[in-house]
Amino acid sequence: MLQRHFHQAATYWQVTGQDKFGYPTFGAATALEVRWENRTEKFIDAQGVEVVSRAVVYVQQDLDIDCYLFEGTSVAADPTKVEGAQQIRQFLDTPNLRNLTTERKAML
Repeated sequence: MLQRHFHQAATYWQVTGQDKFGYPTFGAATALEVRWENRTEKFIDAQGVEVVSRAVVYVQQDLDIDCYLFEGTSVAADPTKVEGAQQIRQFLDTPNLRNLTTERKAML
């Protein structure tokens, strides 16, 4: 149902490992079509703590927690250097009742 509303551009960086100092390394920036909503919403993070999101992003594929999303396009190699790039703190996927479609959203 949401697929027809994916008209916004976003950039996704997946964490691929760690460098010798323990900092994350990232794969190439990937362009996505999303539905980005700058709104607050309470959720439980991966550590089981209740937190409030800064944005909710609806996507068409699964994304990983601790990776980064940016509203817009970017070709930067390191998302931590991109102003406005935000870390994914929770990812939720909910199938519909007949398990025909799945709503996927990243909580930032």
